[in-house]
Amino acid sequence: MADWHGYVLWEKPAALRAWEWRAVLLRLWRVLNRYMVQVEGEWVEQLPANVQPPHRLHYRLNNDKTKIIMEANFHGVDLDIEDAVRLALYIRNSLNTANESPPIIGYENGDPIYDEARSYTIAQVQSAMRSHITIAGGLNATWEESRVLTRAYLAANAEDWGEF
Repeated sequence: MADWHGYVLWEKPAALRAWEWRAVLLRLWRVLNRYMVQVEGEWVEQLPANVQPPHRLHYRLNNDKTKIIMEANFHGVDLDIEDAVRLALYIRNSLNTANESPPIIGYENGDPIYDEARSYTIAQVQSAMRSHITIAGGLNATWEESRVLTRAYLAANAEDWGEF
């Protein structure tokens, strides 16, 4: 599947804690903004010869930071919600890495109390992707069609996105 340039809405699943959501967003930003590719199981930075700033990652968070709209060049295979194994694997690895050192949520008798560590499966991530990722216009939409639909969504949800 070819690359696709357009807009994607990502919504934080309720089961995901804020610090896990942040870890996922930071790692997605890293991959999408720097054209990361997987080589022999490792993520390597490769800027294509025809890098154009408009095709790099642009994003916007809503007021409570539970939704983000990303405009970027996406690998179409990653956005195939019925498959999306590569992206689901990457998100799962991001979550599980973040859970290796959960944040301190308090102290008891001077000792830190850490948030509960969790482990996620590919199936859990794929399920969340199906219900929490919206591709504006679908993978067959042009950039302009995706942009128009995203602007309409922002207008219809102006209060949530800080537009009054």
